[in-house]
Amino acid sequence: MHCVKHAFLMLLSCIAFTSPVSAKWDDNLRLALDFSSRTLHKFEMSETAYIHAAGIDSHKVFTGKSGDWATFTGQVYLARIDNLTPRPGFFKDEHDWELTYRIFNINFTSLPGNLPNIKVGHIELPYGIEHTIDTNGTFRDYNLARNLGAKADWGVGINKQYENWEYEFTLTTGGGQSLDRGDDSYIAAGRIATNRDRNLILGLSLSQADLSGLERERATIDVQYFRGLWATFIELSTGSKGTTDQFDGLLEVNWRTPRENWFIYSQLLYFSEDRASGSNQDSTKLITGIRYFPNNKWDLSANLNHDIDQFDGAQEDTRFGVQARYRF
Repeated sequence: MHCVKHAFLMLLSCIAFTSPVSAKWDDNLRLALDFSSRTLHKFEMSETAYIHAAGIDSHKVFTGKSGDWATFTGQVYLARIDNLTPRPGFFKDEHDWELTYRIFNINFTSLPGNLPNIKVGHIELPYGIEHTIDTNGTFRDYNLARNLGAKADWGVGINKQYENWEYEFTLTTGGGQSLDRGDDSYIAAGRIATNRDRNLILGLSLSQADLSGLERERATIDVQYFRGLWATFIELSTGSKGTTDQFDGLLEVNWRTPRENWFIYSQLLYFSEDRASGSNQDSTKLITGIRYFPNNKWDLSANLNHDIDQFDGAQEDTRFGVQARYRF
């Protein structure tokens, strides 16, 4: 959708030009170098893949005489894949280097009155449990790509957080890593929920998208309940992709140690598709993951992903992955 691209570029220029600036660029700036290396092995297919990434993770709060007026988040990474199948569409083949954007946006937070904040750039789409948890660069995942067709996208959005509830709505180009797809694609997504700092979080997400002529519609409810060191997450999603009706379910139970240097989670995922041909197919997966933080620089993790059953009787497999990540 070309109008979305031009709109958010014009908005960024206009607001940045008229907004107050900080005395120094490095005021309220956090910057980290981030390196990771991941190995993935498929047992049934006897295949091993590798993913390496190196990047800069930055966070900057802009402050003027009247207070904070914007927050910038920039995550730019050079990524390398080898023997990875399936692979994200922005990689040209199974062995490729690509410069990627995870999150790269500015959120303007000081508009007058009770107007919402305005976010411009490469935005993680506001949808489901993923909206409240930073999973970038980790094994943990909540199926944004299946629900929406992308995890993050270029565009604009509005958001606001109140004492008891919050919301975010975005309109993006559908290009994913690219600014647009060169056609009239778009993704409209939004989530309204109780505030994320509560022990019980309830959320409702809606989306509509057209990616190169393939229409998607989704509605999702999510529940997150925290009790002590334990948490239980439930996400139920229904909608359509083209002529196929879909229903997905996710149940996660996780636990962290009192020092929060160990984190363990287990997910049960169910996917169902009712196709125009009249056939109904389903797939179920069990995922278990563990993360260890020996200090504030290292993040060591492992993940076991097991197919209980697959769509169309496809071969079931078990995938095991390990990753080392270093930030400083």
